[in-house]
Amino acid sequence: LRATSPEAVVSTQSTGIDEFVYQFQSFQQFRSKGTKMSEEEKGMLQDEENSWKVTAVLNILMQLTEKSNINDQLRALEAGEPITEEVAGEFGIKPVYAMTGFFSLVGLLRLYCLLGDYHMALSCIKHVQFKDKDMMALVPACQITANYYAGFAYFMIRKYANTIQLYQHILGYMQRTKQFFQNRSFQAEDINKKNDQMLALLAIANTFCPLRLDESVNIQIKEKQGEKVNRLQHDRDMTVYDDLFFSGCPKFLSPVVSENPTPFGTSGPRGLQLQVFKAEVEQQRLIPTLRSFLKLYTSIP
Repeated sequence: LRATSPEAVVSTQSTGIDEFVYQFQSFQQFRSKGTKMSEEEKGMLQDEENSWKVTAVLNILMQLTEKSNINDQLRALEAGEPITEEVAGEFGIKPVYAMTGFFSLVGLLRLYCLLGDYHMALSCIKHVQFKDKDMMALVPACQITANYYAGFAYFMIRKYANTIQLYQHILGYMQRTKQFFQNRSFQAEDINKKNDQMLALLAIANTFCPLRLDESVNIQIKEKQGEKVNRLQHDRDMTVYDDLFFSGCPKFLSPVVSENPTPFGTSGPRGLQLQVFKAEVEQQRLIPTLRSFLKLYTSIP
C-alpha cells in the first residue's frame, strides 16, 4: 500500500502467494489422477490425507487478509480517507503485512474461480480498483492475473459487459508493456497464455453482448480467433463455443476428490463448468438473430 515499499519486496510477496496457490492447484490435479496412480502414490496420499486440504488453504489466505485489515484499508482508500493505524491495525499499518494481505485477496479470487464459486470470488475483490495506477500495478503479473480471473468470474455469472471492459483494459495494458515481459522469460510464456485465453473469452462475450472494441483488441481477436468468430456470427456452431471456452478457461479444481467417475465423464470439474456454460449458450445463441430482426423492423418506415 505504501509508495515507499521496495519493488523487489512487493514482487516477492506477490510471487509467494501466487506460488502457494499454484502448488495447491498442482497437488489437487495430481490427486485427481485417481486410477492412473501407482500403488506407491496411492499409499503416500493415504498417509498424508490431510495435506493441502481446500479448507486449510482458504483459511490461510483469509487469515492473511484479516491480519492486515486489508479490506478496511481498501474501503478507506475508496472513500478518499487516510490509512491510519486505527483503520489498518497494528500489523496492517506495516507495508509488508498490507501488501501480503492485498495479494492474498488476489489469491482468493483465483482459488474461488478454480473451484467454480464465482460470486465468492468477486466478493473478495469488491473494494479493489482495477486501474493502471492502482497498487496492483506495482506487480504487472499480478495485475494481469487478477484481471483475467475477475473477468472470467463475470463471464460465468453472465456479466459480459464487465468482462469486456476488464479485458479490453488489460489487453491494452499488456500491449503497452509487451517489451517488459519479453525481457523476463520466466513470465513471458504465462503472460502470452493469459493473453490468448482472454482473447478467446472476449470473442464469446462480445458475441453475447456486442460492444465497440478497441481497434488493437479487434486486430488481436481476428489474428488469433478470426475463423472461429466468423463461424460464431454466421453458423452458431456449438463446437466453436466449446473450443473457445476450453481455450479461455482456467484449469478447474474439485473441492472433493473421489475415485468414482463423475457424471460428466473423465473431464471432471472442467466438464461440469462446460455444462454450465453450454446451458447459457443455448439461451443466448438466438439473441443475435432476434437483435437483427428488431433492427430490421425499426428501420421500416
